[in-house]
Amino acid sequence: MTFEEIQKTIEQMLAVQRELQESQLRFQESQQEQRQEQRQEMQSLRQEIEALVATQRNVLAVQRDLQEDQITQRQEMQEHHQAYLAEIQALLVAQHEQRVLLDRLIGYSLTNESDHLDLHERMDRLEERMRRIRGNGSGNQ
Repeated sequence: MTFEEIQKTIEQMLAVQRELQESQLRFQESQQEQRQEQRQEMQSLRQEIEALVATQRNVLAVQRDLQEDQITQRQEMQEHHQAYLAEIQALLVAQHEQRVLLDRLIGYSLTNESDHLDLHERMDRLEERMRRIRGNGSGNQ
């Protein structure tokens, strides 16, 4: 092998080594760029996760408020229902009393004990009393 061949071979080897070093540098730069991109993606993902967590907290707070409102409305409805039931019960008692009074008046009429008050007057008074009771009952609402 001549000196020129050796020199040419060395130059080729140096060229290959230089290409290898350049390739390694490009590879390292590429890895650094990938790491940087990964860091940016991780940062972006963290921000998205934080935003999702904040949104979920808000949704849970709204849901909790809605549930509390529903409970309050249900309690108010139950209270109104109880008041209506009490009012209906009072009306039933008044109706029963009116029926007893009506039966008594009819009984007086049948036994000719209506000397003090005739049946027509008693019915008028009874109807008036029923109107007053109904008026008081509907006024309590």
